[in-house]
Amino acid sequence: MPFVGSDLWKVRQKWGSGPLVWPGITAVVLNEEGKVWMGLRTDTRTWSIVGGYYELGDSAEGCARREVKEELGVEAVEVRMIGVITDPVKTTLKYPNGHEIQSPSHVFMVKVKGSDALGDDEHSAFKWVEVDEAVTAFKGMFGYSATALGMYKAWLASGEFQLA
Repeated sequence: MPFVGSDLWKVRQKWGSGPLVWPGITAVVLNEEGKVWMGLRTDTRTWSIVGGYYELGDSAEGCARREVKEELGVEAVEVRMIGVITDPVKTTLKYPNGHEIQSPSHVFMVKVKGSDALGDDEHSAFKWVEVDEAVTAFKGMFGYSATALGMYKAWLASGEFQLA
């Protein structure tokens, strides 16, 4: 769902751009080759992985599936929660429009079928990259992308739920 019309947008109409707490998800989306989807955001002009905010009635997994469908245009075939980011230093964002948000984020590993996923109006470009390339090549990533990618690598190595 685009921001305009979303539950968060409705709250912003009454609250304004001041600090707000709203939960979200971050998804490390992998294609059949194990490559990670990265999108170039239109608002910040920075690279990011899939992320978004809960809508009323969403479960964590449901939110992850919805965001993947909205941002890539494909269905998730496997969804697994691998961690959660709660550190306010890592979860507080300020958007170019002045909106501030602290958003604890459930982190997911999501597999999709095929590599022909499309972008959306939130991204001007996208690409599939190796996990290590995503971690090192995209300095200045938006939001929690770098944290979530690091958590994914740690989860792969340990198999343990990650906290940040």
